[in-house]
Amino acid sequence: MAALRAVALSLPGNRGSHACFFAKSGVVRCKSTLPGKLGDPSMMLLNEPRMNKALLEHHKRDLIFGRWGIVGKPFPLPFGPDSPMWMIHKYNSFLEKCVLPTVFTEEKLPMPDTSGIEQYTEVIKGLDGSDIELYITRPKCSTTVPGIVHTHGGGMALMSTNDQLYRVCRCALSIRGFAVISVDFRNSSGLRGCHPYPTGLNDCMSGLSWAHANRERLGISKLILAGDSGGGNLCTAMALRAKREGKLNEFDGVFAMCPFIAGPEIWGAQTLTSLKECAGYFIDMEAFKIFAKVYDPEGKHTNDPCAWPLAAQQKDLEGLPPHIISVNELDPLRDEGLAYFEKLKAAGVQADKRIVEGTAHGTDMVAFTIPGAEHIFEELVRTMKSFAASL
Repeated sequence: MAALRAVALSLPGNRGSHACFFAKSGVVRCKSTLPGKLGDPSMMLLNEPRMNKALLEHHKRDLIFGRWGIVGKPFPLPFGPDSPMWMIHKYNSFLEKCVLPTVFTEEKLPMPDTSGIEQYTEVIKGLDGSDIELYITRPKCSTTVPGIVHTHGGGMALMSTNDQLYRVCRCALSIRGFAVISVDFRNSSGLRGCHPYPTGLNDCMSGLSWAHANRERLGISKLILAGDSGGGNLCTAMALRAKREGKLNEFDGVFAMCPFIAGPEIWGAQTLTSLKECAGYFIDMEAFKIFAKVYDPEGKHTNDPCAWPLAAQQKDLEGLPPHIISVNELDPLRDEGLAYFEKLKAAGVQADKRIVEGTAHGTDMVAFTIPGAEHIFEELVRTMKSFAASL
């Protein structure tokens, strides 16, 4: 599958018995039956005809997480979002300590040659006086480069910017010409304690302000907010929060990847058909409901767009800087990203969307490590560079 970036997709809620995907190569792919689990409830990525073959073969070779958990059936969860909070937090800590380190290893995600970049850490004070680590990578050059304030994935509940996955991605972006400032914000669950909304967002806002104040020192031309999954929530929420606080001058654009932005109260919306079409593809939405619960334990912020950006109204969005919303074709979260894109456009925000064909949730971020799929990541980089140049 040569085409990567889709420039048009049938809008959420308008998919009939024929789903057409228009790619920038000019190829039109039509199916006569409903896609994914809408047409076959037993469908898995293992036999999903739209799945990128190089990615599929790579995941199948994973002895632990291949046919069960990544491209096969989701791992069964021992409990759900209605379980006691202490159990949920214990389980999330177990995931961070025992499971995720076996998924994102140096063997599976080898570090590229970093001789051409510099790497260092800054410690800043957050809004509540807590220390926040910023992991910074930059090309070893004297010219200005586009900058990225990056917020990592993990449903705002798990993972760290110092995990192997994000170390590798950060370095890969800097090798290709970006200055990256990764904010190691406090999660709402896991090993580092329980810090529900808005703690993580507060930390990210502090990281943004530091990056903006140090543009000249870092040699940054344009500053982009970018993140994937839970980080896609946070980078879009940062833009909304910056508008509230009169800080839109601190950044120039937003590049949100596979954003987790709908929140539990919106998942029943009929327009978000990808929740059914791609159910169980790589990620399990029952786990994301758990992430949503620990992020907003009492459900007080369901209608707060800084917690769940898809709740934003036109007045919240008007005047925001340019956005790109990048989603994965085979992701249960796909349609909430596309719905947010439509809201941005309706509010007069300069916005574009890209649909990465044949990919599951967030997998384009690590495609450069997978033989036969490297072009997926390179297209992501080209799009980010083009976006920065347009700002």
